[in-house]
Amino acid sequence: LWAGQGLQRQPTGGNVMRAIGLLPAFTGNVGKPGAGFYYLNIWPALVGADLDALAGAELAAGEVPKINHIGLAGELERHDRFRAFITWNTNPVASAAEQARLRRALSREDLFTVVVDCFPTDTADYADIVLPAASFLEFDDLTFSYMNPMIGAQTRARAPIGEALPNTEIFRRLARAMGFEDKALFETDDELIARLLAEMSVPISFGELSRVGHCFLSKEPLNFHEGLAFDTPSGKIEIASDAAVAQGLSRLPTPEADPRPASGVFRLLSPASKWRLNDSYANDPTIAKRSGTASVTVHPDDAEAAGIVEGANVRLSNDAGSIELCAVIAALAPRGVLLSHKGRWPKCEDAGANVNVLHMARSSDVAGCSAVHGTEVRLEVLP
Repeated sequence: LWAGQGLQRQPTGGNVMRAIGLLPAFTGNVGKPGAGFYYLNIWPALVGADLDALAGAELAAGEVPKINHIGLAGELERHDRFRAFITWNTNPVASAAEQARLRRALSREDLFTVVVDCFPTDTADYADIVLPAASFLEFDDLTFSYMNPMIGAQTRARAPIGEALPNTEIFRRLARAMGFEDKALFETDDELIARLLAEMSVPISFGELSRVGHCFLSKEPLNFHEGLAFDTPSGKIEIASDAAVAQGLSRLPTPEADPRPASGVFRLLSPASKWRLNDSYANDPTIAKRSGTASVTVHPDDAEAAGIVEGANVRLSNDAGSIELCAVIAALAPRGVLLSHKGRWPKCEDAGANVNVLHMARSSDVAGCSAVHGTEVRLEVLP
């Protein structure tokens, strides 16, 4: 079984994932080729890559403070804790929860904000300094598949434009300017790539990988847990879990569902659009044209009950905020459920916001995952 990244993003997502993860054990599909349970995007670690070393975990002096990005807005409001904020590879004003609250937090006069990006994003509008980043066409890197045990070469096609630099070079220069001396902070891109390839026992060099494009991380099909040994206190698959109990969860996954929204309230789903990669490319005019007007899809029965017709202007609102959207009438989701795709840039929209203005900083039942698909809203027809 392969589990994607959206299923657990609901209030009881952890319980759902626990139940699904046990299906291979119940059916005897463990420890043999083509069997087991796999969660996306961890291939490098499974085949030997030391991701902690790559992140520089050993360089930290003591415990590193951690925050959950779901609550980024609330954290940045804290004058006593945050005096500077640097962000790269992301546009949190477009992608984070509590959008209106985050805008207010980023507007603090005493918050020094640095944005590293290729484009003038929504978040860059709040920056004290913008450092121009190189695009993926302008530096070498390694890429991994979500679904397959493969590695690919991202090969530089041209030099960075103007003063733009790869993120790694930006951080090397910052480290040097700040007086740090740890050798790991100054590894070149070539050295980092070579180290990762060696850790994963990839049998070819980056140059060869660039020529062939991609290769499998193993010549033979990977068969995890072939010896039926598991990293648990008992050494077995723990269907009844003491570790879960210690986290305040039930000993077993439970057959439960979220309570239905109150009368007049809808569940809101905000999956990815086929035209965007989260909020990437939303500023491209061609992609924006193909994406069309920001909309919300309403089930025909709900639309009839509320007097909503195709193309009507409607307002979605809750305690986090509100947004006006164009109604699309279709049975793409069950009755009582609305659908509006994520990833639009607020600055590119007439509403000056996107669907994240409705999402609250709520976590699921396990590991602090976002419960974004548990968002509830009111639906109002506008004149």
